[in-house]
Amino acid sequence: MTEASDVWPEPVDGAPLTARAAAELAFAAAAREVSDVARSLLPTGSVRTSYAGTLVADARRLHALAGRALAAAVVVERADGTPWPDVAEATGEDPDGVRAHWEPLVVRWDAAMEQAAVPHAPDDPDDPPAPVEAAVAELDGWVVRHREDDDPGSGDHPVSDALGRMDPHHELLHLAAVRRRLAALHDGSSPPAQLLRLVEREALLEEHLSTVTDAADRADHEQSATRARTVAAHLRTRTED
Repeated sequence: MTEASDVWPEPVDGAPLTARAAAELAFAAAAREVSDVARSLLPTGSVRTSYAGTLVADARRLHALAGRALAAAVVVERADGTPWPDVAEATGEDPDGVRAHWEPLVVRWDAAMEQAAVPHAPDDPDDPPAPVEAAVAELDGWVVRHREDDDPGSGDHPVSDALGRMDPHHELLHLAAVRRRLAALHDGSSPPAQLLRLVEREALLEEHLSTVTDAADRADHEQSATRARTVAAHLRTRTED
């Protein structure tokens, strides 16, 4: 997804991460796990009498986690628009082979992110997706706790500040895609309670745009906001029945 231009409105409070930022968050989580496990492998404490294969097993685990970090890095690069030949050059492998190996993962990632954006039904037996903001806050704290004296200063929210958020225009496109996904999951008839959350967000974004865009576009955003509020009122009535 294209990143917001400097001339476009700033993200509205509560805006989701951009496609690249969501991938960066996954990469950050994978890199953190690599770091934690690598630190645990350092020889500390009393002298060991023997390893008996445990060190090799632990090193294999570290290798597997590094592979997950590599996969997440590929997803970030693709979300950033990096061409496959450039990804292949970075891996030092054959371009055709690299694309054949990694493209299915990227496709699955994109589908999973769109699925995760669908509002969770209150009576859904499956566990809801982990809150993104909680994951970001946890990584903020982890970076601050492990900051070295010579690390560049990055404040108390280093990860939060580094992750891009969708501007209102891109978020409206994102919401439209999520609405299509929600309808497809329910044979074209979206559950009112789940659809309501999306429509209310659309109304808020349109109202915001009506106050920050050029006068020529203001009326269109005001009309869109009014339509969204009308639909939201109807959906709210259906959820209260």
